[in-house]
Amino acid sequence: MDEHQQPPLADKSSPETTFRSYNLQQGMDYAQYRRDYHPKLYKTIINYHRASLGQFGTILDIGCGPGRAVRTLAPLGTASPVTRWREAHPETADTEQDVVRVARRKIEQALYKTAVKKGVEMVCGEMSGVLLMLKKRPDVEWDWQAFQAARYME
Repeated sequence: MDEHQQPPLADKSSPETTFRSYNLQQGMDYAQYRRDYHPKLYKTIINYHRASLGQFGTILDIGCGPGRAVRTLAPLGTASPVTRWREAHPETADTEQDVVRVARRKIEQALYKTAVKKGVEMVCGEMSGVLLMLKKRPDVEWDWQAFQAARYME
C-alpha cells in the first residue's frame, strides 16, 4: 500500500444487522436508553492522553452511535472539567446514518461523518491530532489492521 492509497473497509458480510437497519426513531430510542461508559474509562483515556501527548487535537470516535463518548470528551460548555478538550474538534464516524443523525442533533459543534463506503480515507486524511478509539465492536465493519496501519502513514 503506497502513501496515497487508503485501506478498505472490511468485508460487508458481518453478521450484525440490527444497527444497520435502524430508522430515525429507533436511533433516538437507542440514544435515550443506551448506557454511557463508566467514568473510570473516561478518566483513564484522559489521563493517558495528558501523560503521553500533553495536548488534545481531533477526537475520532469510530462507531460513534448516538455520540455519547464525543459529548463527554469534547463538552461544549465553559463548565468543562477538562478545559483542554474544550477546543478539540470531535469527529465521529459510523455506518448507521440515522443513529448519527441523532448524534448530530446532540452536539452542534461536532463534525459528523457517516462512513458508508468511504472508509479510512475519509477520516484519516483529515485527522490533525489525537486519534481516539474507544471501542472495537464486532458489529463495526472496519478493517482494523488496515486502519491501524493507516494511522502511522505520513
